[in-house]
Parts: sequence; structure tokens; C-alpha cells
Amino acid sequence: MRVFSWPLTPQIGSYIYKSGRSTGITAGNVIEYRSSVYHPDFGSLKNQVATNLNAAQGDSGSPVYRVPGGSDCDIVGVLWGQVDGYRFFSPISGVYRDLGVYPLKG
Repeated sequence: MRVFSWPLTPQIGSYIYKSGRSTGITAGNVIEYRSSVYHPDFGSLKNQVATNLNAAQGDSGSPVYRVPGGSDCDIVGVLWGQVDGYRFFSPISGVYRDLGVYPLKG
């Protein structure tokens, strides 16, 4: 697996995958970007991505990724939950920025 060329924010309509503990690998599309989404435990989360991929309780924290070709994939975010019928993930660029860490490149 490779992580590079950040920020890897997929375009609206992009086909993405997530690998979750509860539902395994599922796929869907990026539906929209929201400047703010309210989370009942964490308050207002900025710059979140809505998707229609299938997820269930226990999938929070799952990697969201795209497969541009070959066997490599690009991590694009971290799944956190559901609001208004959409599943949401935090873009990986925001995770890097918030934590102050950057992935190793191989």
C-alpha cells in the first residue's frame, strides 16, 4: 500500500472503498463535500466528505481508499459515521494536518 501525493481528496463522483471491521470491503461514490458536519460526541467537524458506501457500527476508523490502477491503493480518508443518510469520512489531508504527522513513502 502506498500513501503519497497528498492531499488525496477524491473528486465528487469518484469510486472509493473502505475496509471495515463490521462490513468488510465495500465501495461507493463521493457524493459531496461539507464545510461542517455535526457529530454528537465531537461537535462540529470541518471539511468532511459524504459518501454512499455501505458501513455499519464498528466500521468507524476504517481506512477509505481508492485504487487508481494495478495493485496499489491511495488512502484518502478515515471513516467516522453517518449523518443524513450519508456515511462520512475525514479527508486524509486533514488527518495529517491535525495530527502533524505524515506517512512514510515506500
